[in-house]
Amino acid sequence: RIENFFGYRLDLTAEFSNSLNRLYITRSNCDMNITVIALENGKVELRSCVHSLIFAMHTDGNLISKSQTKIFRMIVSKDCVKFVNDFIRYIAALYFYTRKIYINLSSVKCIHNLASDYGVTAIRDYCDKLFYKLLPQDQSFKHQLELYNYAEAVEDSFLKEICLKYFAWNCEAFSKSVVWYEMAGEELDALLQRSDIVIENEFRLFQAVEQWVIENERAEMVDLLMSKIRFHMMSPEQLVSIPYNSNLYEVFQGIFTTRLLEAFEFHSVPVQKLKYYRNISEASYHPRIYTSPDWSTLLHIPTPAPGFNHSYTHQPFYGALVPYREQLDTGYNPYHPSPSSFFHTARHMSQLYISNTLSWSAHYHTNAQGCRNSNVICPYDTYPVATLSTAPSRQDNSIAYQNQILIVCEDRYISFVQDMKNSSAVLPLLNTTALFLFACSSGVTSLRFVVRPYYIQ
Repeated sequence: RIENFFGYRLDLTAEFSNSLNRLYITRSNCDMNITVIALENGKVELRSCVHSLIFAMHTDGNLISKSQTKIFRMIVSKDCVKFVNDFIRYIAALYFYTRKIYINLSSVKCIHNLASDYGVTAIRDYCDKLFYKLLPQDQSFKHQLELYNYAEAVEDSFLKEICLKYFAWNCEAFSKSVVWYEMAGEELDALLQRSDIVIENEFRLFQAVEQWVIENERAEMVDLLMSKIRFHMMSPEQLVSIPYNSNLYEVFQGIFTTRLLEAFEFHSVPVQKLKYYRNISEASYHPRIYTSPDWSTLLHIPTPAPGFNHSYTHQPFYGALVPYREQLDTGYNPYHPSPSSFFHTARHMSQLYISNTLSWSAHYHTNAQGCRNSNVICPYDTYPVATLSTAPSRQDNSIAYQNQILIVCEDRYISFVQDMKNSSAVLPLLNTTALFLFACSSGVTSLRFVVRPYYIQ
């Protein structure tokens, strides 16, 4: 007969991790020597002793575990030497011994590099995921540029694209920083090729590039860099000011003249004729993401009041449940209209359409009730949803729109850019720490709706 008695378990697994950590610190009975050598001068920077049995337990293919000898040499670049002791202690001790590691923005480059060089794939893959979270932490852009330079040096296209995307989406702040002038010419050229640069207008980008050329004394880069500036997207007033105000125009007049003439052509020739002589599918005929009031509006997202709850009380209005009066001021009250903004733009970037304006309405609907209270059609199955629509008007079959929403975090940086499809875009809850491309731990503060017209080929 089986007795149904209760038993008790002695569980010391938590102490096991601490015991292994102490084993590393004391080096008791260690049998494998690790020597760290600086790449630049061959100088021995550090010696450490570990336990080969602990390393042998790991099957991720790292070079230390696969070593057949009791002596292992690590070649490390000099700028990462200061992290080597942490790498051995935290990678060897805390990862191999206790499988824990702490990584921040200052150490992620070196730890990623060491993990890549020595085949610690779990840590390398973890660093790849961390880049999105860590990049927004540095408002100076210094660490972001260091990571970009590192990505180029080790030919890491994944990290390079992450950094370029962050520079592009936050180009307004980046172009005003000291680090802007530390970019290499080839790096700036790569950035200027992108259409997802978020900037006030193209003229502002032109001024930033011009100042980069002057500060770095890189006259030989003028033709290459100016070929990436979209002069067509500048207004005639901005274009005509360049010969009088540009510090580069007098010296490089030949480079500017052709581009200015083509831009004025864009503003004066109807698209029906223009497309017979020009390839209007080229990037120069398409806008970037311009945040000026001429092409965008900023919609602030209200934050629920502290202690907000969803208590309801009966009111005589059709017997419905209505929130208490003091709750009506909270931004996410389902019985209020959704946050909205109304603005006007020209139909197209060309001066031919300057007097042909469109009226736009931007909404952020957190639920169906708020949507209906906004007196708009609400066919959506999923909420929250952002919408950007224009009043019905005579359609121009030669113009289309690639409108986008910028998710702004802390009123400081853009954490995500969302395409609008059929005038709407489904978004995560913005008053939470939703996982956007670039981390936004404190919550989204606003949405910027951007109108982007272009000619159809």
